[in-house]
Amino acid sequence: MRLCDPFRRLSAACALLVPILPGVAAGDPATPSAATEVAADGTHAETWTLANGLRVVTLDVPGADAVAIALEYVAGRDDDPQGQEGLTELMAEAAFTAATGNVPARTRAELDSRRPIGWNIQVERTRTELAELATPDQFPGVLHEVALRMSGVKLTDGDVERAQRTLVHRHRTVFAEDPATRLYAELGQMAAGWNEAAFSRWLSGEGLQKLRARDIAPLLQSQYVPARAVLSLAGDFSGVNLRAFVENEFGSIPPGTSAPAREDRAPAERKTIVRIPGLTRTIGGIGVIAPALTDSLHPSFLLTMFAIGTSAGGAWGQADPPVRSRFQYSILDDPELARFYPPVRTGSWTPDNLAIQLGLISDGFKQIAIGLDQARQMANAVAWLLGGPLSPQLASRIQTDHAVLYRVCSAGAVRELWGGEPFWSLYRSRFEPGREDPLTDNWLEWMNDPQHQVAIVYLPAP
Repeated sequence: MRLCDPFRRLSAACALLVPILPGVAAGDPATPSAATEVAADGTHAETWTLANGLRVVTLDVPGADAVAIALEYVAGRDDDPQGQEGLTELMAEAAFTAATGNVPARTRAELDSRRPIGWNIQVERTRTELAELATPDQFPGVLHEVALRMSGVKLTDGDVERAQRTLVHRHRTVFAEDPATRLYAELGQMAAGWNEAAFSRWLSGEGLQKLRARDIAPLLQSQYVPARAVLSLAGDFSGVNLRAFVENEFGSIPPGTSAPAREDRAPAERKTIVRIPGLTRTIGGIGVIAPALTDSLHPSFLLTMFAIGTSAGGAWGQADPPVRSRFQYSILDDPELARFYPPVRTGSWTPDNLAIQLGLISDGFKQIAIGLDQARQMANAVAWLLGGPLSPQLASRIQTDHAVLYRVCSAGAVRELWGGEPFWSLYRSRFEPGREDPLTDNWLEWMNDPQHQVAIVYLPAP
């Protein structure tokens, strides 16, 4: 949940973009499993897998003045047991801040001074990311500590209680100050099967209050393991035997077991109205549940959502605060849901009104000339997140812009987690000219099907 300032700036800039997804690289650590030629943007990527199952993704960025380190785990809010919503976030907080080896425990305030370039704890529906940035001189020591944390932390009851207080405080302050962020999160969790009671438990942390170190430690030992992780590194690695370095730090960690398959959850409720204290005006959002990312037609769905999102922005006009956008599809953070935020009026506004507004946009979309080529231009603008080359602008910034370096590092981890370059190269190929993936009426029918929608209206509390 915590983004230090440089990370927050880039996350805001990418809020309208697409989320990212990863894969499995097999093979001997001494043998590259991917092409090693320099890309058009001047970077050089490699992927391999250690004997213990840890997948490693590296991006050599000549001239970069920092190194980004991101550990991605197959664990997310969708794994939280009913009644213990927020458990995965509690685990991430504890794993990132408790003592390990000869390294003492650290608070978030201390992290700001120890990692002034940036750090991140991020838990999404299906993944957890722990990230740190370091100078080239700090890199060996920071990576050593990252490996120590994967080997295990010395968790105390005090660590767990501090993590509990941190999560509750952040939920209360962030969502009280920013109801649009709360709306984004609640739409996603509604699509994942949470009802309003579950979301309220997550906000309050009430299901976590009795947990102690003896409850959390075994979960970390079973879930934060190489077999369920991807390590992503981005920076200037000239003169560094990176494979040997990573093998030395991580190769002896026991592999653990791979994550079991998740069960799909249908929404427990699809429409809700919530009274929000302190809210000054009515706001609402409607989410369109996406087909599986592995569906060969998912790229066509993405193109259609981009095109309709553009259409919605033109028809609905500029978003009214606290809402900041009319459309969000964060393909790296939440590929399961495209979100639309129609204008709403105060008074008796309902989720059904949101569905009507979305239907009017899709009906109008049939009449306007947003063609496949234009939609592909939109998709190609974010293809760098999906593993394509950086745009000239980003390529010129990545050496000194730490937010860009972090985002590229994080994206590489997520892609590897969700399929790897073999999957994503095929995915990106569907944006190429000449592909026969039209913006069909089938996706318009899909998005207007109530079984593919979740909708929320926030009303000011009396």
